[in-house]
Amino acid sequence: MNAKLNLTVPKPDKRSTQRQSKLLPVFMAALLIIIISAVILIYKKIDNIKTNPAGTALSPENIKDMALKLEKQGLNEISALTWKEYINTASLDNIDAANIWYRIGKLYQQDNEYAKAIESYYRSESYAKIQEIETEISRRIQECFESLGKFAALQYELDNRVSINKSKDEVVAEIGNQKITKSDLDQKIETTIEQQLLQLASYLPVEERNKQKEKMLKQFSSSSQKMNFLNQIILEEVFYRKAREENLMNDKNIRDLLKAQEKSFLARKFFEKELSEKINITESDLKNYYAAHKDDYIQPERVKISHILVSNDEDALKVREKLKDETFENVAKEMSLDKVTSEEGGEIKSWIENNGVTYIPGFGNSADAKKIIFETKSGKIADKDIKTDKGVHIIKVREYEDKTQRNFEEVAQEVYQSLRSEKEREIHTQLLNELKDRYDVVIHHALFAEKENNEQD
Repeated sequence: MNAKLNLTVPKPDKRSTQRQSKLLPVFMAALLIIIISAVILIYKKIDNIKTNPAGTALSPENIKDMALKLEKQGLNEISALTWKEYINTASLDNIDAANIWYRIGKLYQQDNEYAKAIESYYRSESYAKIQEIETEISRRIQECFESLGKFAALQYELDNRVSINKSKDEVVAEIGNQKITKSDLDQKIETTIEQQLLQLASYLPVEERNKQKEKMLKQFSSSSQKMNFLNQIILEEVFYRKAREENLMNDKNIRDLLKAQEKSFLARKFFEKELSEKINITESDLKNYYAAHKDDYIQPERVKISHILVSNDEDALKVREKLKDETFENVAKEMSLDKVTSEEGGEIKSWIENNGVTYIPGFGNSADAKKIIFETKSGKIADKDIKTDKGVHIIKVREYEDKTQRNFEEVAQEVYQSLRSEKEREIHTQLLNELKDRYDVVIHHALFAEKENNEQD
């Protein structure tokens, strides 16, 4: 009990302290490795959740299907990004990669992302130059540079894309470094003619349009005609370039106008596409239509006449006195005020049909004229004069034809026009009803009826 308590802190053992000091760096390094590994795992999980919330990585085929669906829906930019993801995940050879980059370029170009489109086309060529799309890529790159207004870059591009065939082709004009060859000019002429004839699709069958195309191409066979067309191309091109340089595309009024024209143009082209796909008129169709509508192709009775025009009734009497002793032709040359027909003895060249139309060539409109004309026998002078705002007409019927049934060969062109117009109306009505339903079109007719009633009041 007399033993004293030792309250002093014992001194550490030197060997234990040395061991602890050696283990501390090892422990800290291990701890750091564990922390870094955990952080990496966390980020990987977060990234996996972002790219694939379901937790399962998409296969290349799934990504490809997604890109195709997006492209079909017209979501071009998202589709392009998805195609890029497909390139990064799929094991593609250079040909496949080149084709997909070309596809991506077209998507960007459709969205007016011209710089991205150019990059994509260049990437396509960097993987492989595919003969089937090489010319198309070249054309599209030039279009993109034009749309960007980068004409210096365009010239550089053209300089580096002079193909073997082009170098052999005869150059007919140059705009800076852009060359227009003889084949370019010929192709442009042909394309322009085709576009013009396409507007006549409702009136001319394909065979007839091809004949017209051949005739129109012959008109450009002379050097002078080609030169005129070339000058028009150059005028359009240099004006277009200047407009781009002056940034007219940024003018709101111009943008609005172009947008309206684009809407109208695309609507018209869509309808033309539908017509071309759905209308196929055969000769059998034409003959069947003709047989069912024969009454529409009856030639009404018609006559050819001559006339003597004078200013008043008194002069008309003088003419009739002369006609007792002289031929109609001689009196017409002497006394008719119609200088167009008097030299020909008063002869009006065209046929006049008894079809209810009051207009008569050389006369104008006259309600009584046809009644008097068709009451007069062939070779005779009408008993009554015809009065119009031009004066007084004394007429002679030179030739008469009774109404006849026109044969199929004679009216084939008219039959085609009638049948095509009928089919166009049917397709137009059907399409309009379908698209109104698809796009939920609602017209509030009551509002228009109310407005009309207010206007009447």
